[in-house]
Amino acid sequence: MTPDTAALTLEGAGVSRSRADELLSRVMPLLASTDTEHRVVDAPPFAAAVSIGDRVIVATTDGVGTKRSLMRGRMRDLGRDLVANNVNDVAALGARPLAFLDYLSCGALGLEWAQDLLEGMVTACLDARCILLGGETAEHPGIQSPSEIDLAGFAFGITTRDRLVTGHRCLPGDVLVGIGSAGPHASGFSLIRHAHARAGAVVPDDFLAPTTIYSTAVADLCEEGVVGALANICDGGLTENVVRGLPAHLGVRIDTAGWPVPDWVSRLQHLGCALPELRRSVNMGIGYVVVVRSSDVEGVVRALHGHGLAAWRIGEVTPVEASGRVVYA
Repeated sequence: MTPDTAALTLEGAGVSRSRADELLSRVMPLLASTDTEHRVVDAPPFAAAVSIGDRVIVATTDGVGTKRSLMRGRMRDLGRDLVANNVNDVAALGARPLAFLDYLSCGALGLEWAQDLLEGMVTACLDARCILLGGETAEHPGIQSPSEIDLAGFAFGITTRDRLVTGHRCLPGDVLVGIGSAGPHASGFSLIRHAHARAGAVVPDDFLAPTTIYSTAVADLCEEGVVGALANICDGGLTENVVRGLPAHLGVRIDTAGWPVPDWVSRLQHLGCALPELRRSVNMGIGYVVVVRSSDVEGVVRALHGHGLAAWRIGEVTPVEASGRVVYA
């Protein structure tokens, strides 16, 4: 079925970036009012960090978004998504994930699907080399329909203050190494679902591949001391995430021919999603970015290949340009 000609946006799918930004501006002073000397204020916003002596605990929480509405028959994959979203954020500050907890709410608990979900979490935790520490399961009859579920995950890791990745060592000329994704992972699905629904189409299976776990490979690189900055390409897509771990005076120039953009991206374009909107909403085939010195690129790519991950040189760090912090070349 041919889609409408109007370009699709995340705002049009019902997700307001402006409201989210406004809420953040309101709550930041409230968060700051609780600070003590333990908060690490220069931690990139993928996760939060607190210091205890020379040790730094990195913590985060995340869900799986509206992707869960498409995954009822793939609960193991959904459990993996939940773990991966959190441990990948912990790793973005240079910490090695230590433990994970989950929260599940549902209208009616089903033993079979709940066990599948848990088995997916267990497998993911084993791959991420972290403990599944526990969690909470709650039934909410009358509030949630019998088939409705919601999920949240919580992860924390540990590193030292001198190994915390803050981006402060990055310089113009440093290289962006992009690590391949298995699909859109668990981000951008409000737009993906809206695009397919408008075209009268079903979201294909290749969009539903579980999130790649990058944390082990990234933590290994951090321990080698070669990483200047990191970015987990999640909500906000490539455009918003790739500079989140860099100081404000630095931007990036991304080489759009630097990696094989997957077919699912062109299919979203065919459904009416403009390229700039996709770059702000989905990962474009790059699930993680590692910033390193140009002299370290070959060794980093080789190490990532050793973890079974595809990786490419996809751009470089620059001073902020007049056209913005992220420039696609």
